[in-house]
Amino acid sequence: MLKKVTCLLTSLLCCMALMTPVDATFQMSSIQAEHVFVYNSAYNEVLYEKNGYSKMYPASLTKMMTILVAIENIDDYSKKIVNKTEYIKYGLDNHLTLSGYAENDEVTLQDMLYAAMLKSGADACIALATTVSGSEEAFVEKMNAKAKEIGMNHTVFKNCTGVHNDGHYSTAYDLSRLVEYALSNDMFKKIYTASKYTSSNKKYKLSSAKVRYSKKYDTTNILGSKTGFTDEAMYCIASLVQSGNQQLIVIIGKDDVKGRYMQYCSEIAKYYQSGLVKKRITFIGKRLGTVQTSGKLFHTYRVRSYKNNTVLLPDTVDDFTVKFVAKEGIETIEKGDYIGDLVVYQGKKRIVSQKYFAPYSMTFSCALDMFYVVIQVIILLIVLLYVARFIYRTQRHIKRKKRQKLIREAKQLAAGKRGS
Repeated sequence: MLKKVTCLLTSLLCCMALMTPVDATFQMSSIQAEHVFVYNSAYNEVLYEKNGYSKMYPASLTKMMTILVAIENIDDYSKKIVNKTEYIKYGLDNHLTLSGYAENDEVTLQDMLYAAMLKSGADACIALATTVSGSEEAFVEKMNAKAKEIGMNHTVFKNCTGVHNDGHYSTAYDLSRLVEYALSNDMFKKIYTASKYTSSNKKYKLSSAKVRYSKKYDTTNILGSKTGFTDEAMYCIASLVQSGNQQLIVIIGKDDVKGRYMQYCSEIAKYYQSGLVKKRITFIGKRLGTVQTSGKLFHTYRVRSYKNNTVLLPDTVDDFTVKFVAKEGIETIEKGDYIGDLVVYQGKKRIVSQKYFAPYSMTFSCALDMFYVVIQVIILLIVLLYVARFIYRTQRHIKRKKRQKLIREAKQLAAGKRGS
């Protein structure tokens, strides 16, 4: 009997094994979120994007800008403030997450910064905004000014918490610029990458989303993150992940499954951690394309490679093409402006892109074009001169030959007459 049961169990396990998918390899195309942006800031490379430049609602990812602007305007992080009733009421009225700090409790500005990041506390954000600028409206003006400074050209903030507003929006690309810029601030980076925090009065212990989701997902490769959710934005995340010896900024927006962005971030880190090598895609002086501007005087900016561009590509990718894709809506161009992307294709598949920054201004470009035209005209004139000289000498040679022939014939005729 025991033998029969053993055989039955063995057969059942074999059937289950056959039904279980084996080696289900992750592919970037399998990410179901509407917005995806993977950026390697060290190499200035967009490794992958899906609707990365399209409008999205940032929800609580807004709080990264709130925290950054607050940090840049705070002189004393140990200064104590009261978590006022009005701050908490704001969060409750808008159905937002709160810091957990008790009403009218006294905490430091540093405590509020950590609460805004780790707990996504709306009350902490309002407290920071009013402390720094006197009101949320005045603080939001600072946020939009900072966004413009960073180059978040398709971002508008209407509040400091991310509560939904149709006029409050961003793009995954813009959010990656925010993360890249903010991480250069030591205080922001310390808060953003913190896993846990204990308030200065020892009453509150905060933990990050990475810690909270660690039981369900592998979050070991996630160095830091800010998550968000509203009904319109759905689930979104802005994260920094460790992928082999490189760090990647990963933005995921409008996913419909809670917490799944953690799985995506982990899988993306593993996907890019091996098999990538530097490969040259352009050479100095190579013509890449043109940018049409709407300036009054000049309209065409000719794009040439000013350095040997290299990107990280899978070792197996050898047969690829590079296309320059110009940024739209450019009025004029100054040196250092972002004007387009170098996009690497394998067949019709887009593999990776690299931002292209203008090596010189529009005026210099036009002057350079004029210089090239003058050089070409000079070369043409020299060629024409040589051609004319060649034609002239050839005609002279032909005439000389004809004259010599006539002389020879005349001599032969004269000699014939004398002989007769």
